[in-house]
Amino acid sequence: LHAVYRGDAGRLAAWAAELEPPSQDTYFFNILDTHDGIGLMGVKEILPPEELAFIVDSAESRGALISLKTMEGGGQEPYEINSTWWGAVNGQGSGEELPLQVARYLASRAVALSLKGVPGVYMHGALGSDNDLETFRHTQHKRDVNRATIDLEELERESQRPDSRLAVLAPRLRHLQLTRVTQPAFHPQGTQSVLPGPKEVLALLRTSPEGN
Repeated sequence: LHAVYRGDAGRLAAWAAELEPPSQDTYFFNILDTHDGIGLMGVKEILPPEELAFIVDSAESRGALISLKTMEGGGQEPYEINSTWWGAVNGQGSGEELPLQVARYLASRAVALSLKGVPGVYMHGALGSDNDLETFRHTQHKRDVNRATIDLEELERESQRPDSRLAVLAPRLRHLQLTRVTQPAFHPQGTQSVLPGPKEVLALLRTSPEGN
């Protein structure tokens, strides 16, 4: 999310270059979002406070909610962004053209699908759902913005409309996911190296366990 907001993958690439599982029998579970939202605690050891604040401010400007936790000795700090991944990356009502929003979304999804480990995609992440602000206004539970009830009949209707977000997003995301599960280089026991490149690019070289 930081790389998307900054348009700079430098810190992400540096972190990925140092990524090593604790044992040969352990794999990272690579996720972007969950039913709770987007956690912030893990990045505290990676980004300085001003960059963490930048993430929070950028997410809020796109309509996200922020959950706080009480620190030792008093005071509060952000610990979770409550938003769908689509909402966090693209915001709602931005006026941007759909192809640009889908491309940005897929670029961020491709990171978690490409990194060494096992990827996971939350249902609303797979669907590119908007924030469910109506439910939040009713319940006042911030996590509810990313827990909307899924109506299968409505999904079917949306998928049949060629100009809908789902119709544009779904086949391209499916292509990424099929590539991830069919290419041996993405096996969790394969190797990974980060290639040098411009700041806007995160380039990974993945190699299968057989060395292909």
